[in-house]
Amino acid sequence: MMHSSASHTSHGEALPTTAEAWMARLLSEDCTALERQAFERWRAAHPDHAAAYRDLEALWQQSTGLAALPDIDALIGPPVTVSRRRRWRVPLAAAAALLVAVAVGLLQPWVPLPLGERVATATGEVQRMTLPDGSTVLLDAQTVLRVRYSDAVRGLVLVRGQAQFDVQPDAGRPFEVRAENGTVRALGTSFQVRVDPQDVTVTLLEGKVAVAVTGLLGRREETLLAGEQVRYALAPQPRVPKASADLEVAEAWPRGDLVFKGWRLDRLVAEMNRHSDTKVRIDDDAMSALTLSGRFHAGDYQTMLRVLQSEWPVLAERVADDTILLSRRH
Repeated sequence: MMHSSASHTSHGEALPTTAEAWMARLLSEDCTALERQAFERWRAAHPDHAAAYRDLEALWQQSTGLAALPDIDALIGPPVTVSRRRRWRVPLAAAAALLVAVAVGLLQPWVPLPLGERVATATGEVQRMTLPDGSTVLLDAQTVLRVRYSDAVRGLVLVRGQAQFDVQPDAGRPFEVRAENGTVRALGTSFQVRVDPQDVTVTLLEGKVAVAVTGLLGRREETLLAGEQVRYALAPQPRVPKASADLEVAEAWPRGDLVFKGWRLDRLVAEMNRHSDTKVRIDDDAMSALTLSGRFHAGDYQTMLRVLQSEWPVLAERVADDTILLSRRH
């Protein structure tokens, strides 16, 4: 019998319960697939787990060069065997450097980037803004963007939502958009970035961009040409595969339309809710899994409800001034 919720490692030890312990386990050469699955369950169990691990992962990336610093090197000492049964087959000098640096206060808590200017759009709001270099950004509803331009780089951070970037060429100062654990780098081009709870999608409309993703498994980079797309998860992964983009979908939302192909109903509803103060809720998990294809104007929930009720066994009932409940029609 297989138990997917095992509480011990393959070595008979209790599974880690902190971000630091999980990082050490994942970096071990003998970490098993079942242990990695247990890690994913731990991370998904609470938002604080995911946030703590993401911050620690970024701090790990910062620490990789610390072992060469004289003060850190003196504190690390010789390599350490942590178990009679096995050794941790990881970059111990860098790991020790990280732990020592945190302990003695040489590193401050990791901050993604200096905050800079913050731009946010509300429900149903789409905003176009011009950046200091003449590049433009189109922000979709419920999107947050931070702008951090310097003499060396035109830097932005897409915190949530989606945006389209039309970049003015400047060979001496690259244009970079950071989204979670990845960075999109371009000189002059047009591309979109979307941040979802589980992954980030980059779609290239014109020109050429490089997408670099950093995780515990190292740094992965993919070059996109016009019409290509890449999606990366907010977790370590062996590679960042690219695919052909559906340009009909990509080009629809800047025009105020929502094109959906084979979407689950709960995904369609969530997208509609970003554009309307009236929220649609689903009270049946089986209904959430219905798949639909079509095109609506963003925020036009009335048309969506009419179509659902005419073509599916769906009943839409207003249960509050700003809430409509979808249930199964019997």
